[in-house]
Amino acid sequence: FRTVEELLGSDFIPLRDGFLKVEVDGPGAVGFELIELEGTVFGLNAATDHDAATIYSGQLGHGNGFFTNLNLVNPTDSFVHITLTAFIQGKDSIDERTSTLSLTPNQSFQKGVDELFGLPQLPADTIVGSIQVDSTAAGIIGDVVFGDPESVRFAAALPLQTRLFTRAIHSQVSNGFHSSNPGLDSFTGLALFNPGTEQNEVTIEVYDQDGKLVGDSAIVLGPRERISQILAILVPETVGLVRGSVLLISTRPLVAQELFGNADLHYL
Repeated sequence: FRTVEELLGSDFIPLRDGFLKVEVDGPGAVGFELIELEGTVFGLNAATDHDAATIYSGQLGHGNGFFTNLNLVNPTDSFVHITLTAFIQGKDSIDERTSTLSLTPNQSFQKGVDELFGLPQLPADTIVGSIQVDSTAAGIIGDVVFGDPESVRFAAALPLQTRLFTRAIHSQVSNGFHSSNPGLDSFTGLALFNPGTEQNEVTIEVYDQDGKLVGDSAIVLGPRERISQILAILVPETVGLVRGSVLLISTRPLVAQELFGNADLHYL
C-alpha cells in the first residue's frame, strides 16, 4: 500500500484528473484505491475488464446538501461515443434527460450531474434518480462520487454496475443504535433501480451472521423506477442489527447499490 507518487517515483506527474492502470504478471491481484481529502476519505475497489456496452448507477442525488459526480474511463483501444441518460424520479413520473460525449482510447471524463443533465444549481428539493451509460464499444468503466458539496464532510464512491442481476447478496449490515450517543448510530442504505420497461417485483431478505432470517419485505418497481431507502425502514426487524447479509431477488434484471453512514452524516 503506497501513494501513487511513491509507486511511480521519478515518473510521477501531479494530476487533477486521470486514472491508474495496473497490469499483473501472474495469476492476478486484488486492487483498492483510497482517496483522502481534508476531513474525508473514500475508497474504490479496482475495476476489471468486462464486455458490457451499458453500465448503470442506481444512485444520483443533487441539491439540498448533496452533489454527484460521474467519472468515466475508456481503457480500450477504440474511439467510443457515449450516451448518458438520467432517469429523474418525480412524484408521479420519470423525467429522462440525456447527454452525449466521445472518449478517445485511454481518455477519462469527470463532471457533475448538474452540468451533464442541465439540473438547477439550487433546487428547492433534492433531485434523485439513476444513470445509464450506453457506449458504442464494450469495456467502459466508471463510478459515481456523491456527498456534501460544501466541505465534503462526507462522501462515498460507488462503481457503475456492469452486469444486471435477478439474485444478489450484499454481504454486510450495520444498523447500530446508541440511545446515549446518536453520533455512534449507523445505518445501511439500499438504492434499487429497475432499468427495464416492464414492472419488476423485488424481494429483500435480511439474515443475521448465523444465517437466520431476520425479516423480509417486497416492493414493486415500475419501468425505470428507483427507490433509495435505509434498510431499517425497508425491513423494520433489522433495527439494531450489526453483521449479517442482504439477499435481493427480483423478477427482472436489477441495479442495486449498498452504502453505510451514521445518523449525523459524519461519514458515508
